[in-house]
Amino acid sequence: MSSIVPAITPQPTFYGDYEKGEEPTNWIKNYLLSFPPSYTEAERISRFELQCAAASPIKAWFTMLTTTETALWATFAAAFKKCWPPPIQTTLTVAQKKDQIQSVVLTEEEIRVMVEEDRGREWGHIKWAMKIAHTALGFNDMQCHLLDVVLENMPEVLRDFLADNYSTWSDFETNVGKISGSKLLKAKQQLTTKKKLRDSGCSKTATPTPSQQTPQSTLAPPPYCYGYRYAPSNAVQPQQISQIPPNQPIQPTQPAPQPFTMMQTPQILQTPQAAALFNAPAPIN
Repeated sequence: MSSIVPAITPQPTFYGDYEKGEEPTNWIKNYLLSFPPSYTEAERISRFELQCAAASPIKAWFTMLTTTETALWATFAAAFKKCWPPPIQTTLTVAQKKDQIQSVVLTEEEIRVMVEEDRGREWGHIKWAMKIAHTALGFNDMQCHLLDVVLENMPEVLRDFLADNYSTWSDFETNVGKISGSKLLKAKQQLTTKKKLRDSGCSKTATPTPSQQTPQSTLAPPPYCYGYRYAPSNAVQPQQISQIPPNQPIQPTQPAPQPFTMMQTPQILQTPQAAALFNAPAPIN
C-alpha cells in the first residue's frame, strides 16, 4: 500500500526584479513554508528552478550557481541573500509618522456614504477610522499619541461627535462606528446651509453709490508760468497753492504787467551823443 505524498502549494512565479511589489526576502520565506517537513533540502533546491520566470534575473542567477552553493540549503540561501539582501528597516521620526497619518484623508462627501470593498460595503467614515487605527498601530502607537493630528485634519461634521481623548485606537474606532447616521446627515445639511448663508452674505456686500462716495478734494488750478523777467513779486507760487486748504477759495492776485511788444514806442536814451545823431548835416564847401 503506497503512502500519500503531501501536496506542495505552488508560489507565484519569481522574477527577482522587484517589480509590482515583489520582495525577494518574503517570497523565499513563503517558498520554504510551502514544503511539507518530509521534503529534503535537495528537493527544495531542485524545485526552486520551477518557480523561476523564464528570461528573468533569477533564472540567470540560478544557472550560474556552483555545485558548492547548491549542495546545502544553507549555502543556497546565503547565495540568494547576497544577490537579494533583506530590506533595511527604517525608523520613522514623530514628524514622519504624523505626515503619514495626515495622508489618510476623509472628505465631507465620504461621510455617511457607502463605499464598496472587496469583502462587502462599509460607510466611508468607518472605513477611514479603521485605516487610521491600523496605520497608528503599525507605528506602535498603543496610547493614541497621534490622535491630535487625526482630530485636527478630520472634517468639522465628524469632529463634533468625537471626544478629545481616547485611551486606545479601538475605542476611537468604536466611537466612530456608533455615531448615528441620521445625526451625521442632519449635521452635514446644517453645515451646508451655514456655508451658503455665509457665501451669500459676502456676495451682498454693497458697493458705495456715487452719492455715498467720499468727495475728492478740489485741486487748485495750476499757476500761470511767468517768465523770469515779467513775474510779479506777489504771484502765487506752486508751493503756496498746495498749502491752501481745499475748501478755502484762492484769493485773486494783481494782474501781471503786459509783456513788451514791438508796437510800443521805445524810449530814446537822452545822452549827448544820442542828441547829435538827429542834427542836420553840415553843408559841404
